[in-house]
Amino acid sequence: MTSFNRADVVLDTIASIVDSLDGHSFEVVVEDDGSTDGTRDRLATITDDRVRVVHRDNQGLAVARNRGIEATLGEWVAFCDDDDAFLPGWGSDLFPLLADESLGYVAGAAELVDESGRPTGVDGPHDLGPLYQGFRGHYLAGSFAVRRSVLVAAGGYLPALSSSHQSELLMRVAACCVDAGLGAASTSVPVAQIERRAAGDRPMQNPRWLLDGTRWILARHRERFDADPDELASWNSVAAVAAARLEQWDVARHFADEAVRTRPGRPAAWMRAAAMRLPAVSRRKWSASAVPSAGSSTDPYPLRSSVESLQSAGADTADRFFLPWRYVENAPNSADRDGNPFWEDGVEGNDVRYQHAVYRWAARLARAGAPVVLDVGCGSGDKLAKVVAPAAGTTIGVDQASGIRLATERFPDHRWITADLADDDAWDALVELRPDLTMCSDVVEHVEDPIELLQRLGRVAGDTGRVLVSTPDRSRLESVPQSGPPRNPRHIREWNADEFRLLLEAAGFEVLEERHFLPRRYSPTRTDVNRFVHRLLHLRPLPDRRSSMAFLVRPQPASSPTIA
Repeated sequence: MTSFNRADVVLDTIASIVDSLDGHSFEVVVEDDGSTDGTRDRLATITDDRVRVVHRDNQGLAVARNRGIEATLGEWVAFCDDDDAFLPGWGSDLFPLLADESLGYVAGAAELVDESGRPTGVDGPHDLGPLYQGFRGHYLAGSFAVRRSVLVAAGGYLPALSSSHQSELLMRVAACCVDAGLGAASTSVPVAQIERRAAGDRPMQNPRWLLDGTRWILARHRERFDADPDELASWNSVAAVAAARLEQWDVARHFADEAVRTRPGRPAAWMRAAAMRLPAVSRRKWSASAVPSAGSSTDPYPLRSSVESLQSAGADTADRFFLPWRYVENAPNSADRDGNPFWEDGVEGNDVRYQHAVYRWAARLARAGAPVVLDVGCGSGDKLAKVVAPAAGTTIGVDQASGIRLATERFPDHRWITADLADDDAWDALVELRPDLTMCSDVVEHVEDPIELLQRLGRVAGDTGRVLVSTPDRSRLESVPQSGPPRNPRHIREWNADEFRLLLEAAGFEVLEERHFLPRRYSPTRTDVNRFVHRLLHLRPLPDRRSSMAFLVRPQPASSPTIA
């Protein structure tokens, strides 16, 4: 059980757990997530040796639950929020199921009450569909339990996820159960009493949290969603409406269109997509004023703040890369490995066809009011000198020694800087340049910590600059498994557009524009034409070979991190 500033109810919740499980072998681990309201003093009065209390600094619900999992000793783990309660059914009907060694997940019904404690109904186990391996169960905290070995294999809760923590965890739990040959079981007996607040008083109704969380889950579990088109269409619709309430119309239209493509037989999806293109209708139906005030947040960038908090706490940050769950990365591969400079023409992975259009975009931006252009990861400098320099007042290329040596030999009249981009001092020097436009073309897929690279680019851009960053779109590359690893051995990881947009926002950027480009000298093949016609006839998404994606972004205004 995790608790944060609930001194008024925390002891009652603990007592309900002890009473319901009395007579069985159990322990209660209470994670006090940095409470400041007297919760600590209340917990100090507990004398039952079956209850263990751990006090830690505040790091949010998901991190606290993961710490609780690490602290447990039992074979099974269940969760309970500090304003809910276990019912007698937990001990009498759900606990006996834990003795079945063929099970990895068990669930019961939830008795719902309003804020005054009045019963409002019972929410029983139900068929969760292909997203959850066809399990029948529940994902409300308190109503289910998971074998500890399965939780460990699944990786626990996803830190920094802003909504739908339980359902996202259960997607992974169900898959790990199947991998281990374990099944699921349920009982219709209510095992937990859960307070269901009014819709206007649920923090998770905040559209910013809903949009971040929904997009993140769609990115991490796309293969599972592909197996359940109805759920995919529904989650896309949730993301579309949340984006519309934030008046992010491009994002709203994108997800509304995805819902139509997924389930073209749904009239409501077509109407929603059409309404997203009519500003007057959209603002009236989904304006910010329609958002419940209780669901508001003082932090406009909770995703960024959560990632910053995880970084400052030194937490494991592998999940923040916004890639599919179990994505397989390539090992880091230096550009200068085996004495073969990555920058030389003709080397695999340095094909200028995938970057030339990005540099042309940079040239247009330079003409439109970005006279000082900094290219981080300029390689041999060929595209910067030939494409961007004629349009800009000043161009500066930065890279490691192997690339800059070639650039200096070929274009001695231009400014080049040799820098180790893993060195903080090197980045401090780049900040002093104050560029109007900072480029970083097809570099992020090569680095071990993409969040760190993007955050450093934001520092260089400052309050007035913009950043143009590009990378291959994994979903539009041929013969590339969506779960990795990248076909190019020098790429550690590759993203699709939705994943990379999330990555940019988590790194502290506001996306101004997104474009996809065809590779230079691209020509369609007969296979491409056949695939196009087949998909058109079957109402499936059409193939798109614009495999280079670029984002024009600017740093978000500063905000204070909050993860309560």
